[in-house]
Amino acid sequence: MNFKILKNKIDKNILIKGIRASEIRIKKRFTGKVGQDLSYLSKTAYGSMTGKRVLGNNKKFKVLIAPHSFCDAPHQLGRHLFPDYFEWLKFTSRS
Repeated sequence: MNFKILKNKIDKNILIKGIRASEIRIKKRFTGKVGQDLSYLSKTAYGSMTGKRVLGNNKKFKVLIAPHSFCDAPHQLGRHLFPDYFEWLKFTSRS
């Protein structure tokens, strides 16, 4: 069903309450509160940063290589320049 049609069928007061409740939940989640909508999580990805910096704090150009999962379809669709993702990553790191 189209959202605009469905939205028009909801009582305005209920819609406003729902939007406010959603905003509160989203703010809690992004400020690092654990258990918002995902009760099985024991840690949050949005809390304050702790630990040592991985990359130096300088003006050098930095590149992140985020390879595909090596165990997930390494030969997907075939006919690539490299036989699998691991060979591609080895080549990329030498370049």
